[in-house]
This record gives sequence, structure tokens and C-alpha cells, in this order.
Amino acid sequence: MLTEQEEFELLVMSIISEAREPIGSGSLAEGLRRHGQLVSEATAGRVLRDLDNKGLTGKDGFRGRCLSAEGQRRLTSLRQAKSRAESGEELLRSLAIERPEELIDVMVARRAIEREIVRLAAGNAGSEEIRRLHAIIDEQARLIDQGLTAAKHDREFHRALGKIAGNAVLEAALELIRQDERITRAVEIVRAQVKSSMVTDHRAIVRALEAQDADQAEALMVTHIEGIIFDVARYSHSVKETSLEGAGAAGEPAS
Repeated sequence: MLTEQEEFELLVMSIISEAREPIGSGSLAEGLRRHGQLVSEATAGRVLRDLDNKGLTGKDGFRGRCLSAEGQRRLTSLRQAKSRAESGEELLRSLAIERPEELIDVMVARRAIEREIVRLAAGNAGSEEIRRLHAIIDEQARLIDQGLTAAKHDREFHRALGKIAGNAVLEAALELIRQDERITRAVEIVRAQVKSSMVTDHRAIVRALEAQDADQAEALMVTHIEGIIFDVARYSHSVKETSLEGAGAAGEPAS
């Protein structure tokens, strides 16, 4: 979760970044007021000077300030941190699956189905199918780098493997398991929280398909699914520990 100071810094830098031209203290004060932050022009000027001193903004003559390269990196970092914090809250709010064990059960079923799917896909994937898989992964990587959700592209990747495999029964079974978007989103949130990468796994699987190595493709898919199972268990454990620590702190007598 961002601190109050980081939230304010994120807001200020977002206003500067989204402005159509270099921004001055008056424009910044007006932008902050639109977001419910009532500050004077003098205060906005001090905020801009502080960003200058940190190397996050630079002057464009007398026109105002723009974000520096370091400022752009800082803004991206703050946005991603905020997204991760909100994702954790989203996981708790929206999941129909109430216990991590239920999500793990889903992943165990996927492991059994998808290891067979990817074996078949290794024998059927032509150059056009390989290009399609690479395009899906590239877009998934782009969205993740921007701190955005790529759950749709994760589904597309595994759905494409099902079609390449050419087994209608396995494809239907996979679709049935994956039809709840909240499950895919939950997996994505968990893997982001524990810093795992679905993109790296997906690229390795496609390389095995290109080599038409069914054994390697199967092993990589099993590793991919088992990695998700491990991440879910690890995330669940960390959440429980945090909850216990909070309960302990709440129960301490006041000094």
C-alpha cells in the first residue's frame, strides 16, 4: 500500500505527465483542486521545486516543468505499486472461491488436462500457429510491463493451445475449467504479488512446440502449472501470517 506522501506524489506526477504542455505552479494547483486537493499556487510551486531537487522534473525554459526520464521511471514504479496493492484488495473482494485450497484444486485439474493438450500441440503446431502464440505472449508482456491486467491474453494463450491440439474433448474440458474469468484474474494477481512470470513460462513452452519436442513441452507445462500451485500456496501463507501479526498487534495491551 502506498503511503499518503507517495499517493500525493503519484497524483502530482500523473497531472504533469498527462498535461499537453509543460506545467507551472498555477496549472498544477488547478489540477490538484480537480482531484480534491485544495492547495495554493505557492504550495504547488514548492511541490514542483521539490520534484526538481529530486531530479524527477526539469524546466522547459519559462514554460514550466516536464517529467525527466527519472521522473517517468518513478511514475511507472508508483503506478505499478498502487496496482499491486489494489489487486490484493480485489482478490479478497471479488473471488467466488473462498479458500486457496479450492483454487489449487482447479489448478490440479488443469495440470492433468493441459499436459495432454500441449503434447498434442507439439505435433500439430505449424509456423502460423507459432506466430500466433508469439503475438499473444508479446502483447501479454507489454501489458504486464505497464502494470495492466493480462488475464485475457493468458486465457487466449491456453485456449490457442487447446485448438492446436485438435482434441475437442480436451479443449471443452479446459474451457469448462477456465470459463470463470475471476479464477484467471486471481491467478494473475497471486503471481504478480509473489513476483512470478507467466510470460517466461509461456515463451519456454512455445520454444518446445517449435522444436516439436512433446516431452519437453509437457514437462514445461507441468512446471508452469505447478509453479502456479506453489505461488497460490505461498501467497495464502503470507496472507495468513500478515493476518496473524495484525491480530497479535491488535490484542496487545495499550502502554
